[in-house]
Order: sequence, then structure tokens, then C-alpha cells
Amino acid sequence: MASQFDSRHFAAAFTALMLAVSPALTAPEAGVASGASAPTQARVFADRIAARYGLADFHKVRSIRFTFNVRHDGKDMAREWTWFPAEDSVLFKGKDPKGLQVQAAYSRKNKYSMGSETVAGIDKNFINDEYWLLFPLHLAWDQGLDLKLGEGGMLTVRYPKQGGYTPGDAYDLIADSAGSIRSWMFHRGGADTVTMRADWAKPTDVDGLPISLDRPGQKGFKIWFSDVKVVGIKGYSNDKIDRSQPSNG
Repeated sequence: MASQFDSRHFAAAFTALMLAVSPALTAPEAGVASGASAPTQARVFADRIAARYGLADFHKVRSIRFTFNVRHDGKDMAREWTWFPAEDSVLFKGKDPKGLQVQAAYSRKNKYSMGSETVAGIDKNFINDEYWLLFPLHLAWDQGLDLKLGEGGMLTVRYPKQGGYTPGDAYDLIADSAGSIRSWMFHRGGADTVTMRADWAKPTDVDGLPISLDRPGQKGFKIWFSDVKVVGIKGYSNDKIDRSQPSNG
């Protein structure tokens, strides 16, 4: 349970963590070729990372439910989500900028619902939190990535200078030969200096989907995921989707 504090102050401090991703999150099916040319070593390694975190099975996922938790400056915050990838619809439970408890259900394909300022604000947080959760899969999903492979398994991922919330962001990933990420370094706007670093715990099998649930950073900063439930991979045809609002845990 998040501690009580001025959420507006915390939200301002947390803005630095928003990541550069496109609002379009519907996952394409695995195995779709992006071009006829031979892949580079960096592309091959990026695909290995995505495969390690369940890319081949993600098309089976009917819903994924999770709580995104962050600890910053000794204060905790939590947001609860359920995402239905095929429909690209979202359930949310958390606090608004004034600290009031909010619940919302919306379709990311519905231009009228996305036209609401309130929903747009919630969706910006969803993009951030989902990106943290499923970052390895975005190595295969996202278009226009500039990938470079360095020594010791360091993969540099740079986003285009246009589009997303913070264009040009870059990430240095340290991964082992099997594709498991050990740590990443975030460079806001592609700056030479590191904006933030976080280590990655070994992926845990969550209902058939490998996910790193714990991402400790520096100076007490930490991101972790709780109450994670994936419907669709195990018992694909028999799992029941829970469309109720996220619980308090």
C-alpha cells in the first residue's frame, strides 16, 4: 500500500521517468519480417532478448494484470492495470494528480474516449508502466529503432528523434548470452550522461510469460511489479478473463 504524501510533488519528481514510446501498443504477431535484408548482430541480439521474455507466446495473451510500484525519495506509489492486448483496452485503478482515488476503463482504439484530457493523462501513465513491464518485447514491436551492439553484451537502443513523449531517448542494456537483461541505463533525449540506471532481477515465469519483477536502482530508487496475472498462455482456450476493476491487493 502506498504511503500518504503530496502526490502532486511526487508526480513532478516522477516525470523524469517517463519513457519514449509510441502510443500504439497493440502487439504485432511474432515472426513478421521487417525487411528482406540480413539482420545485423545487434538486431539478432535484440530478437534474442525479446524471445527470452516470451515474444513467441505473447500473441496468446488475452489479458495481463499488474501493479506498477515505484519508490522514490523514500515515498511509494502504485498504479494497478489490466490490459487486453487484442482489443487494446485498459482498466486502471490509482490516484489522480490531486491524490484522489480513481478507477477508469477505456479503449485505446476509441478516439472519443482518448480525446478526454483525463483519459489521456491516465493513458500516458499506462504507456510508461506497460513499457517498464514489457520492455524486452518492445525491442521487436517498436519501429525505427537504432540498435548497436558493443562489448560485453551491451546493446544500445536509440529511439527516433520524432514521436513518443520524449523523442530520441536511448537505453544501454547489459544482457547475458541467453538474452536475460541484467541492467539498463536510460539516457534522456540521447544524452551522453546516464539519467537513470536500474538492475533487473532474473525473469520469473508468470503464467507462462517470463517477466523481471524487481528493478532496483540507485539511491533508494526502485521499481517492482506485484499482483501480476497473465491470462491466455497456459490453458489458452479455458482461461477466463477477469474484467473487474483492479483490486486493492
